[in-house]
Amino acid sequence: MRPRGISEYDLYLPKCAKACREILDAFSEMPILQIVVYGSLARGNLGVSSDIDIMLVLDADGHETAGWRKYFNMHTPDYFTDDFPYVDVRFCRKEMYDNPDDSDFGKYIQNCKKDGVCVWPK
Repeated sequence: MRPRGISEYDLYLPKCAKACREILDAFSEMPILQIVVYGSLARGNLGVSSDIDIMLVLDADGHETAGWRKYFNMHTPDYFTDDFPYVDVRFCRKEMYDNPDDSDFGKYIQNCKKDGVCVWPK
């Protein structure tokens, strides 16, 4: 149970900031152009089971992006998934983020862009 007077944002924002710093520090060799926070945290409608949604926009082609995703998943800090709220990190190449197509992933990107807040531009 959350202490009285503590909002969801008091719990989520520090962890979101810590996750973004960790990504920038621990994965400094990754060609990150933007870090975008999207979903319920960005929309301002957190729920009981909300997670922290983060999109990494990379300066990489599709093959390189897949490689970075695999590398990240192998080295993800435990607190991203072990401690609530969970941090869900997605990857997108810049071309797809700038010009999403009509695929399912393209529609996902369109929603991310609609709600998203860029918290770190390179």
